[in-house]
Amino acid sequence: MRQILKSVFGVIALVAFCSGCVSYTPRVHSGHNFDQSKSYIYGRFNLAPRANVLQMGLVVTSSDKKQTVTFKFEKEADPYVIAVNPGDYLINSLIFATGEGNKEGERPLYTAFSNRVFSVEAGKAYYIGDYEGGITRTFGISSTPGQLIGFQNDWRLKSTKNNFAVTTELIETQIPFLKNIPKNNVFGDLLTK
Repeated sequence: MRQILKSVFGVIALVAFCSGCVSYTPRVHSGHNFDQSKSYIYGRFNLAPRANVLQMGLVVTSSDKKQTVTFKFEKEADPYVIAVNPGDYLINSLIFATGEGNKEGERPLYTAFSNRVFSVEAGKAYYIGDYEGGITRTFGISSTPGQLIGFQNDWRLKSTKNNFAVTTELIETQIPFLKNIPKNNVFGDLLTK
């Protein structure tokens, strides 16, 4: 009985700990097989090197709210490709997490293209841009003597760029089946060049 209670409490603790965890959508890799019933959304998501203990993601949601995907910002800025169901999608927020993946917050994305619906069709790929995120981490001290506030994090989107040709060439060399399917530049000139 004691062992069962330990197991139950262990599971409850694990669920409580992970309930605030951020889940990033797995990327398509070179060994991935082409699925003609899927659409592919891609871009590059770079996180400034100083943010080595924090995480950031770009959240894309289907208009009917049935599918949400999260692109993880990484230091390498390799192209990130995700397979999704055909339909209408929009970029709606940035999500922030600790280095362990515990959610710190989420903020709406306010740009010329956020909350703009774009349609994706099966068997096609859609470039949504190259993004650079940054995090400033400061240590705060309270005005009350001897009381520390702790670390304060400021996540932000530093830039968006339209590098359609370069990023498309990179994904075609890394994921060969993408070379043979039509590609679209979703936001085009709304992104900074």
